[in-house]
Amino acid sequence: MCGGAMAAKIARIPGLKLQAVRAFSAQAAPKVSSQAKADFLPKQDVETTTLPNGLVVTAFENYSPVTRLAIVVKAGARYEDGSNLGITHTLRNAAGLATKSHSKFAITKNIEYVGGNLTACTTRDHLIYLLECNRDDIHVAFKFASEVAFLPAFKHWEVGDVAPHLYKDLAVFRQNSEAVLMEALHAAAFRGGLANSLYINDFLVGRLCHNKLSQFVKKHVTAPRAVVAAVGADCQRVSDALKTLELSTDPGAEFLPSKFGPGETRLESAGEFTHAAVVVEGAGVKNAKECLALGVFAHLLGTGPRLPYSESQATKLGEAAAKATQKPF
Repeated sequence: MCGGAMAAKIARIPGLKLQAVRAFSAQAAPKVSSQAKADFLPKQDVETTTLPNGLVVTAFENYSPVTRLAIVVKAGARYEDGSNLGITHTLRNAAGLATKSHSKFAITKNIEYVGGNLTACTTRDHLIYLLECNRDDIHVAFKFASEVAFLPAFKHWEVGDVAPHLYKDLAVFRQNSEAVLMEALHAAAFRGGLANSLYINDFLVGRLCHNKLSQFVKKHVTAPRAVVAAVGADCQRVSDALKTLELSTDPGAEFLPSKFGPGETRLESAGEFTHAAVVVEGAGVKNAKECLALGVFAHLLGTGPRLPYSESQATKLGEAAAKATQKPF
């Protein structure tokens, strides 16, 4: 009797009742016609156009929710001379300062408001501004990014604020032994612009005034020397945004070829390890066959460990080094 009464009480608990009714989720899925096709966005090709002022615009529409855009100018460290060494390092830290139309505050807040990210970097050949933003708001962010690249104002009271950032870059640079080695290699191997460092010397920080920055940009950051490349944007849309800018059409002076010459340099450091490199002259980018051959050769010698601590058995250079020493390398 007790057991039957208990079973009756349990049966009355709503959560423990057996569901005799078939749930809606268990219904059979409706048949889909085999002829029905999903709607796909049309595949786009890379589009390239040259504006009347000489600026090259190239874009690839891949319908990405994030648009990535780069402004690349032939204004790298190799274009520096004895009067402005380190100016490209200063320029990449001056990205985001006031332009001729907007203040530093307006540029920062407007790009942040649409979730954009603007950065600058330099190589020995190019000065590069990179912009990432929601594709729906790229027209807002690109308006400010293009002015930062082409129309900086370089107000003297703002240029002075760049110095602490330069000192920070130099401190980080000196902690990176590989970066120090690469700078020393260029200084030893080349005579000319390619020997210039990507980093300013300590004693030059603060000595490059706003006038020198303006002169360098006026001479080198011009429309015929620049390329704007975008992924996730329409070429026509990017071109229309650039047509409103009044850019210089001066082609500027080309660099003098840097001669490769044998050399040696040694730098003392307090580190525990020694970093060394042996470099020979390679192929130019215009010689495609030699570049491909050197690329294969580089992978045979070794381009870095595929797994942690695996270099000694994976490459020719690693095997040779493992036979020469028992110490870590």
